[in-house]
Amino acid sequence: MDIFDLAVIGGGPAGYSAAITAAKSGLKTALIEKSELGGVCLNRGCIPSKAMLHSAKIFRQALASEKFGVTSEKVSFNLGAALAHKNDVICQLKCGIADSLECAGVKVIKAKAHIKGRTDGLFITAAGENDIYSKNLLICTGSRPKQLEIPGADITDVSDVYNLGAMPRSAAIIGGGASGLEAAEYLNALGCKVSVIEQAERIVPTMDKDISAFLRRSLKKSGIDILTSCRAVSAGGGSIKYTDMRGKEKTAEADIIINASGRAERYDGLGIENIGLENLNTDNRRLRRRRRERKSHVGSRRIPRIDSGDKQYSRQG
Repeated sequence: MDIFDLAVIGGGPAGYSAAITAAKSGLKTALIEKSELGGVCLNRGCIPSKAMLHSAKIFRQALASEKFGVTSEKVSFNLGAALAHKNDVICQLKCGIADSLECAGVKVIKAKAHIKGRTDGLFITAAGENDIYSKNLLICTGSRPKQLEIPGADITDVSDVYNLGAMPRSAAIIGGGASGLEAAEYLNALGCKVSVIEQAERIVPTMDKDISAFLRRSLKKSGIDILTSCRAVSAGGGSIKYTDMRGKEKTAEADIIINASGRAERYDGLGIENIGLENLNTDNRRLRRRRRERKSHVGSRRIPRIDSGDKQYSRQG
């Protein structure tokens, strides 16, 4: 029976970074990933958004280049070429991660993981048709988009914006966090009329008020409608209806409705209940607290080293 010092579930930024660090520290490490290395951040989130937004900003700069003494004739945006460049960037980074894992000595297993339990001090994790035995288990299963239901709306996740093969004429983005504003900038730069609908009193409500105010001014100046203290109520016919802070119903153009309302933990079907866990948020806080107690109290009961990581992809709200 092959026994690992550490098994990592999830190949996103938290998972692959931890696996590489553990292996370089001398631990025999396995990384289980059911889809693609890099997780949401590399494949659908941070990297694609930055690549596409950069292309869009270069296009806007080219349109305004004449005032800087640079004359450009017939400037146009080739969406297909931009998408190809984005995919090339993702591929290069993904290959880099795979090489780093291999050089560190991490065994990468492409399979869906399911925690079966713990016996004789070892965690048992099913990886496809095989069982992986490990002394320690690190759970880095990432996150999924929060469910958003608007009557009459065909909703597109914000991560899918950077795979659109054609630019919509108008868009309503539900959520004024970092990911929503980034998508708004991208679409607006390519000529799409964008409205951002945010329930809170201000956009990026978790950030400093001065930052929020600066972003609001900057985005409005570029032509993006910022609708705070508003709630989407229904959609249809190329528009979305929403209520403002006074409860008055209003309408905004929306050929596409984008969900940027946030993300939630993803561990359904993972089998955490088989090792005595119910919720990775609350259980992880409890485990961290008990670790601190164990360090300060000689004879405290040793607990399994289980952590959740990569709950939300970096720089995304």
